[in-house]
Amino acid sequence: MVHVLCFMGDRMASEAQRLEEIRRAIARHNADWRAGANRLTRLSAEARRRRLGFVPGPHDPSLAEREAVALRNQQSPTTDSPDSRAALGVPTAYDLRNVDGQNYITPVRDQGDCGSCVAFGTLAAAEGTYRVALKNPNLEIDYSEAHLFHCHARREGRTCGNGWWVDRALEAVKNSGVVDERCCPYTAGAQNCPALCDSSPSRLTRIENWRRYVTAASMKLWLCSEGPLIACLTVYEDFFAYTTGAYRHVWGEEVGGHCVCVVGYDDEGGYWICKNSWGEDWGERGFFRVRYGAVGIDAEMWTVEGIRSPFAVRDAAFVSQSLPTAMVPGQGYDVAVTLRNTGIQTWTRGSNYRLGSQNPQDNMVWGLGRVDVPHRVPTWGEATFAFRVTAPAQLPAHHQWRMVQDGVEWFGGTTPDVLVEASGVSVRHGATLRVRHAMTWANLHSHPYVYGHPGSSGQQQVTCYDGADDNDLWIVRGPDGTPSDHRVGQQVSHGDLIRLEHMATRRNLHSHGGVPSPVTGQQEVTCFGEGGQGDGNDTWRVEIEGGGTWQAGRRIRLIHVATGHALHSHRGHAHPDWTMGQQEVTCFAGRDANDLWFASDFRARDALFVAQSVPTTMVRGQSYDVTVTMCNVGTETWTAADSHRLGSQSPQDNQTWGPARVELPRTVAPGEHVTFAFRVTAPAAAGVSHFQWRMLREGAEWFGALSARTPIRVYTTTEDATVPDATGLARNAAGNLIRDAELVPRFTGAQGARVEVGSQEPGAGTKVRRGGTVTLRMVHTD
Repeated sequence: MVHVLCFMGDRMASEAQRLEEIRRAIARHNADWRAGANRLTRLSAEARRRRLGFVPGPHDPSLAEREAVALRNQQSPTTDSPDSRAALGVPTAYDLRNVDGQNYITPVRDQGDCGSCVAFGTLAAAEGTYRVALKNPNLEIDYSEAHLFHCHARREGRTCGNGWWVDRALEAVKNSGVVDERCCPYTAGAQNCPALCDSSPSRLTRIENWRRYVTAASMKLWLCSEGPLIACLTVYEDFFAYTTGAYRHVWGEEVGGHCVCVVGYDDEGGYWICKNSWGEDWGERGFFRVRYGAVGIDAEMWTVEGIRSPFAVRDAAFVSQSLPTAMVPGQGYDVAVTLRNTGIQTWTRGSNYRLGSQNPQDNMVWGLGRVDVPHRVPTWGEATFAFRVTAPAQLPAHHQWRMVQDGVEWFGGTTPDVLVEASGVSVRHGATLRVRHAMTWANLHSHPYVYGHPGSSGQQQVTCYDGADDNDLWIVRGPDGTPSDHRVGQQVSHGDLIRLEHMATRRNLHSHGGVPSPVTGQQEVTCFGEGGQGDGNDTWRVEIEGGGTWQAGRRIRLIHVATGHALHSHRGHAHPDWTMGQQEVTCFAGRDANDLWFASDFRARDALFVAQSVPTTMVRGQSYDVTVTMCNVGTETWTAADSHRLGSQSPQDNQTWGPARVELPRTVAPGEHVTFAFRVTAPAAAGVSHFQWRMLREGAEWFGALSARTPIRVYTTTEDATVPDATGLARNAAGNLIRDAELVPRFTGAQGARVEVGSQEPGAGTKVRRGGTVTLRMVHTD
């Protein structure tokens, strides 16, 4: 039986005296551990007591009863005999800190001046279990003890002063989950539930189940196959002075209960290996060993099962990038891409983490396909990959990257796809392009959803979108009130007034004073109008940094002419409904870097229809001279040698008019107009045929806008038609009779099922021009 010396208390005995008495007791009881001064031995008795926090539940055995159970189990030959362990395949020693040289236990924490040990022991076991389950000792896992204790335990009335119970902590993790440490950092001391990070609902880790074990053999089997366990012990005064060895109580009175994480055992030494939560400067660098059956350590232990984590092992998020958006082929350029490690494994060179080229994957367009990670990048850490590229001979070209662990997998999202243009490419009136936000690289975007926030206009939403789709495409038009062919092909210069027409919905980029934006309350930006026609609030002034013409790589501001506000966006401002979770776009009265934009994704091949000349009536089989004028608003020069041609449409490749292709009459540079003059032959069949054309590059693609779809009425002869007699006929029969005469019926008068032609104008037998109108007045037959 342990002899307990009289303890006079902190106020009557110095630290040195206590340590000397503990050392004498260790020697007297031939105990195999050492005591020494440390940060905890210098605290007052009350402060040391606050480093504990395990309290047996109201229906659980007391600390003394737990000690008796543990001692009885240790002395029983049936609970942990060599034969029972051998039958289960349990080794005689195991340490999760060194499994074939790998450490599956997360770093030691410090609970500080708070009785929160249950939370620390529980989450230490969960972290180690997840590493073991994934067979990955390098996972950066750190669950939030603050969330578990200051939030979940607090709701049950538990505080730093009265501790908690293990089973309740496990139930909280199972049913409610805990966030990661970064989302809710731990600070010691009594407090209410701290504020969680904005993304906390998507960062909750839960367990599927938990178990309680009461035999040493089952505890060891779990530990060497599934992971660490949670255990509780009685803390006596001598335990605070522990420095090394296999602890057992030899001196001092009971202070309270404490919860720890069991990470190993050794049958030859007769001890458990435990991870404490008093910092790395206590014990064996934060760990301690304790004798089997001592201080109630193995009266019972708990396990966690089935970690359900929201985090991928490997994941990455784009932060920023810096690169020219216009380059000279063959020249070198410095590029920087910054990514955040949002997975739970550290990126290192030794583990083959690299930045890899995309679009297409593993391409060597820029002179290299991999960039080594520059340094060790832990979870939530950032890495800036700084490297030099050589512009390819053929521009434009896609510049995009993604993280890869070579030999394992590609992971995380791609960086924004940047279509790098050749230097000198100009933005032209009539061109279709993307407009990108210079700070976030997101695309100016709209979609057929309307605002509905308080005070909104109810018009079509405009956002910034991290991805890329057809809802990012805009056509550069002249200011409000100008025709669609205003200055087509001409360069856009500093100070020019323009509209941006959303290609998918044919509505114009628009703003209006006095209407708040959905998130920040700045001036709302919408898409407005129909078919490209809106009002004066659609007009914007182009302000180019440094003046001159708007070219690839040059940053601009778009100033709303009616209000003087600048088109603006900002990271981190979004709404699930009123911006569809995308980045808010506003108009801003001030000026800052969030007002800057640049043109992107110029179309190499693009054309805008300008005009066409074609008769609207023809006689079958006869030939007619027609013209179609197109403007080259792309970046590629049209040449006959490269098979740029005009091709028939409605339907595509038809030979209704004779030729299905018209050769290019000359070379057409970007910004130039070209008129195709050619001869067509009216089709043999009378009726209506449609005349429409579009540009193409044979063997590559059709591109650009179609010409106007013009209906051409084809007649059998040029002679006047004779009006037939339709009186007395029903509506359908009368209409067919008039059409067969190559005339157009127009119905007036009575409507309904029982009607007939009462009279007609002009009358039967009259000669009229083919295609003329015959008015049929309908009357009821009753």
